[in-house]
Amino acid sequence: MSASVSRLVERSVTLPPAIALSDGIDQMSDRTEQISQWLKSHGYDVKSLEAASSDASFRRYLRADMADGSRIVMDAPPENEDCRPFVDVARALFNAGLNVPEILEEDIERGFLLLGDLGDRLYLDELNEETVERLYGDAIGALLAMQASGP
Repeated sequence: MSASVSRLVERSVTLPPAIALSDGIDQMSDRTEQISQWLKSHGYDVKSLEAASSDASFRRYLRADMADGSRIVMDAPPENEDCRPFVDVARALFNAGLNVPEILEEDIERGFLLLGDLGDRLYLDELNEETVERLYGDAIGALLAMQASGP
């Protein structure tokens, strides 16, 4: 393995902690209730909604625990975020054969998307001397598939 790859494998990234859902923000509570009702209207029996990750935008991601597994809810308040570009890119990547979250339900007007859950394991956490060639090979393969799929 080259020295530059070894340095990359050894390097770690510290991310800021996610904002807790219980920060007392009324708008978030209202939207969380709207999300719960929206999921219920689509026949989903949600046991819990918990923060899944943070984003450098107005979007937030919630992990919805259900009887048959978990899903991810993307909450993109329409006054701050337009989720249509996300939907367009996700569908293009999915159609190119890439491993992206499937869009299961959508309410563009309210900024709600229900996505398949790819889990919480990060590429960087899995990257080590034994996995670097395979994982980088997979990543390069995904980039080539994106390029080959067209604009």
